[in-house]
Amino acid sequence: MQGEAGAYFQFQTINGLRYKSWFAGLGVGLDLYPVDGLPVFLDLRKYILDRQYSPFVYADVGIHFADKNNEETMWQRIEYSNGLYYDVGVGVKIGFMKKAGLLLSGGYSFKKYERKESYRQLDCNFFPCNAGSQRYRYSLSRLSLKLGVQF
Repeated sequence: MQGEAGAYFQFQTINGLRYKSWFAGLGVGLDLYPVDGLPVFLDLRKYILDRQYSPFVYADVGIHFADKNNEETMWQRIEYSNGLYYDVGVGVKIGFMKKAGLLLSGGYSFKKYERKESYRQLDCNFFPCNAGSQRYRYSLSRLSLKLGVQF
Protein backbone atom coordinates (compact mmCIF):
# COMPACT_ATOMS: atom_id res chain seq x y z
CA MET A 1 0.00 0.00 0.00
CA GLN A 2 1.30 3.44 -0.89
CA GLY A 3 1.35 5.95 1.93
CA GLU A 4 -0.32 9.31 1.86
CA ALA A 5 0.67 12.76 3.00
CA GLY A 6 -1.11 14.39 5.88
CA ALA A 7 -1.06 15.03 9.59
CA TYR A 8 -2.35 12.43 12.03
CA PHE A 9 -2.71 12.48 15.81
CA GLN A 10 -0.89 10.12 18.13
CA PHE A 11 -1.24 9.87 21.91
CA GLN A 12 1.17 7.91 24.12
CA THR A 13 1.80 7.38 27.79
CA ILE A 14 5.10 5.94 28.97
CA ASN A 15 5.77 4.88 32.54
CA GLY A 16 9.18 3.81 33.72
CA LEU A 17 12.27 4.49 35.78
CA ARG A 18 15.24 6.78 35.37
CA TYR A 19 18.72 5.83 36.50
CA LYS A 20 21.34 8.58 36.10
CA SER A 21 21.12 9.58 32.42
CA TRP A 22 19.09 6.53 31.28
CA PHE A 23 15.33 6.04 31.19
CA ALA A 24 13.48 2.79 30.46
CA GLY A 25 9.73 2.34 30.44
CA LEU A 26 6.71 0.62 29.01
CA GLY A 27 4.43 2.58 26.75
CA VAL A 28 1.00 2.28 25.18
CA GLY A 29 -0.60 4.58 22.68
CA LEU A 30 -3.39 5.39 20.31
CA ASP A 31 -2.15 5.95 16.78
CA LEU A 32 -4.68 7.59 14.45
CA TYR A 33 -2.94 6.89 11.17
CA PRO A 34 -4.77 5.67 8.02
CA VAL A 35 -5.44 2.46 9.94
CA ASP A 36 -5.86 3.13 13.66
CA GLY A 37 -3.61 1.17 15.96
CA LEU A 38 -2.66 0.56 19.55
CA PRO A 39 1.14 0.33 19.90
CA VAL A 40 2.49 -1.35 23.04
CA PHE A 41 6.24 -0.86 23.34
CA LEU A 42 9.43 -0.64 25.37
CA ASP A 43 10.89 2.88 25.49
CA LEU A 44 14.60 3.46 26.07
CA ARG A 45 16.14 6.93 26.15
CA LYS A 46 19.54 8.43 26.94
CA TYR A 47 19.88 11.99 28.20
CA ILE A 48 23.12 13.53 26.94
CA LEU A 49 23.58 16.09 29.75
CA ASP A 50 22.69 15.89 33.44
CA ARG A 51 20.98 19.29 33.48
CA GLN A 52 17.50 20.76 33.36
CA TYR A 53 17.99 21.40 29.62
CA SER A 54 19.26 18.26 27.97
CA PRO A 55 19.19 16.73 24.51
CA PHE A 56 18.28 13.04 24.34
CA VAL A 57 17.99 10.13 21.93
CA TYR A 58 15.23 7.53 22.15
CA ALA A 59 14.18 4.20 20.68
CA ASP A 60 10.84 2.41 21.05
CA VAL A 61 10.12 -1.14 19.91
CA GLY A 62 7.00 -3.25 20.35
CA ILE A 63 3.81 -4.55 18.79
CA HIS A 64 1.27 -2.60 16.78
CA PHE A 65 -2.21 -3.98 17.50
CA ALA A 66 -4.49 -3.20 14.58
CA ASP A 67 -7.58 -1.48 15.95
CA LYS A 68 -9.94 -3.30 13.62
CA ASN A 69 -12.28 -6.15 14.37
CA ASN A 70 -12.43 -9.18 12.14
CA GLU A 71 -15.39 -8.91 9.81
CA GLU A 72 -17.49 -11.71 8.37
CA THR A 73 -20.39 -11.76 5.95
CA MET A 74 -21.94 -14.57 3.95
CA TRP A 75 -19.54 -13.83 1.08
CA GLN A 76 -16.36 -12.64 2.76
CA ARG A 77 -14.20 -12.84 5.88
CA ILE A 78 -11.62 -10.14 6.74
CA GLU A 79 -8.98 -10.84 9.39
CA TYR A 80 -6.42 -8.37 10.76
CA SER A 81 -3.12 -9.37 12.33
CA ASN A 82 -0.73 -7.42 14.52
CA GLY A 83 2.80 -6.43 13.57
CA LEU A 84 6.04 -4.73 14.42
CA TYR A 85 6.16 -1.16 15.76
CA TYR A 86 9.24 0.98 16.26
CA ASP A 87 10.07 4.65 16.65
CA VAL A 88 13.52 6.30 16.88
CA GLY A 89 14.47 9.93 17.25
CA VAL A 90 16.09 12.83 19.05
CA GLY A 91 14.74 15.50 21.32
CA VAL A 92 15.33 18.00 24.06
CA LYS A 93 14.09 18.15 27.64
CA ILE A 94 13.34 21.62 28.96
CA GLY A 95 13.23 21.28 32.74
CA PHE A 96 10.94 23.41 34.85
CA MET A 97 11.25 21.65 38.22
CA LYS A 98 13.77 19.26 39.73
CA LYS A 99 12.64 16.18 37.73
CA ALA A 100 9.76 17.52 35.61
CA GLY A 101 10.13 18.94 32.15
CA LEU A 102 8.72 19.57 28.72
CA LEU A 103 9.87 17.14 26.03
CA LEU A 104 10.15 18.16 22.37
CA SER A 105 11.24 15.47 19.92
CA GLY A 106 11.25 14.44 16.31
CA GLY A 107 11.68 10.99 14.88
CA TYR A 108 10.84 8.27 12.43
CA SER A 109 8.19 5.65 13.19
CA PHE A 110 7.27 2.43 11.43
CA LYS A 111 4.40 0.01 11.90
CA LYS A 112 3.32 -3.12 10.13
CA TYR A 113 0.13 -5.15 10.02
CA GLU A 114 -1.64 -7.58 7.72
CA ARG A 115 -5.18 -7.88 6.33
CA LYS A 116 -6.43 -11.19 4.90
CA GLU A 117 -9.61 -11.32 2.83
CA SER A 118 -11.20 -14.73 2.15
CA TYR A 119 -14.01 -15.03 -0.39
CA ARG A 120 -16.75 -17.65 -0.59
CA GLN A 121 -19.12 -18.87 -3.25
CA LEU A 122 -22.50 -20.50 -2.75
CA ASP A 123 -22.63 -23.14 -5.51
CA CYS A 124 -20.87 -25.92 -3.59
CA ASN A 125 -23.82 -28.22 -2.82
CA PHE A 126 -25.75 -25.41 -1.13
CA PHE A 127 -22.98 -24.64 1.37
CA PRO A 128 -20.42 -21.84 1.16
CA CYS A 129 -16.98 -22.95 0.06
CA ASN A 130 -13.72 -21.07 -0.31
CA ALA A 131 -13.30 -19.25 -3.61
CA GLY A 132 -9.93 -17.71 -2.81
CA SER A 133 -8.19 -15.19 -0.64
CA GLN A 134 -5.97 -12.16 -0.80
CA ARG A 135 -3.39 -11.01 1.69
CA TYR A 136 -2.40 -7.35 2.08
CA ARG A 137 0.73 -6.44 4.01
CA TYR A 138 0.92 -2.83 5.15
CA SER A 139 4.22 -1.17 6.04
CA LEU A 140 3.54 2.37 7.23
CA SER A 141 6.27 4.86 8.07
CA ARG A 142 6.28 8.54 8.88
CA LEU A 143 8.21 11.41 10.37
CA SER A 144 6.80 12.58 13.67
CA LEU A 145 6.97 15.61 15.92
CA LYS A 146 6.13 15.03 19.57
CA LEU A 147 5.37 17.22 22.52
CA GLY A 148 5.28 15.68 26.00
CA VAL A 149 5.47 16.26 29.71
CA GLN A 150 7.81 14.38 32.05
CA PHE A 151 7.12 14.00 35.78
